[in-house]
Amino acid sequence: MKSQQPEPLMQQKIPEGPWQVVAEDLFYFHGDEHLAVADYYSKIPFVKKIGKRSTSMAVIKMTKSIFSEHGIPNKVVSDNGPRFSSTEFRQFVNEWEIEHVTSSPHYPISNGFIEKAIQAIKSTLQKSKDSGSVPFLALLCLRTPPIDSYLPPPTELLYNRKLRSNLPIRYQDDDHHNKVTNRLIQRQTMQKTYHDKSGVKNLVPLKEEQVTVQDPQNKDMDESNCAKNLQGTKIVLGGNSNRRYTKTEQKTPSQAAFNSLTSNPLFKKIKRTLTVTNSV
Repeated sequence: MKSQQPEPLMQQKIPEGPWQVVAEDLFYFHGDEHLAVADYYSKIPFVKKIGKRSTSMAVIKMTKSIFSEHGIPNKVVSDNGPRFSSTEFRQFVNEWEIEHVTSSPHYPISNGFIEKAIQAIKSTLQKSKDSGSVPFLALLCLRTPPIDSYLPPPTELLYNRKLRSNLPIRYQDDDHHNKVTNRLIQRQTMQKTYHDKSGVKNLVPLKEEQVTVQDPQNKDMDESNCAKNLQGTKIVLGGNSNRRYTKTEQKTPSQAAFNSLTSNPLFKKIKRTLTVTNSV
């Protein structure tokens, strides 16, 4: 059966500063499972090797190790995998007073930020392995180049200082920090514009009624009861086969927020640029 038409891209709100909101995920590299943690503001990635098979306690231990070095974030974003949905992980985030937000199951693009970070980590580790170089130095070289032509390196955004590596980087003398937020907004606006060109639509919010859920494997449609609404942001579905699904309910921004965004000179500049590009 044909899949449902995709929704417009709903992006994470840009944090006000570094290490306030981080994303976590697990990935395999040459048979070993690794934990990846990346900061939404500075884009800096960290990775910890777990071993052949991870457990919730192993993930918690590696997470604590990273947080003990860089501080406790306000929010952690992850998928609904068993390591992050376990009772032990819930106890951990409650004890450390961290808000835990999960992405939609079977839909990795909903947490595309950490997926992209993992791709960069795996590519860096593979190049280090092929060349026989030290992987720690390779990961340092992943964190020290500028994010783009207008943003400083992730390490500088996180630590507020320049880190030395063996890369031939020419540092600029002027201060970029007052331009960071505007540049991050510009990057997100362009990403959303290009994503929403592919034919998307806003879905009707779910209510406590009978709904249909598509199986991600065989594309069959399953009748499920919408069990309850969790804090107005998530909906838990219980199906006939006792499977459970969690769907993030996206809230439509208010008219005042929309008017504020469209009146921003930076938004108008981006819109004019995209209009001229499409007309060529």
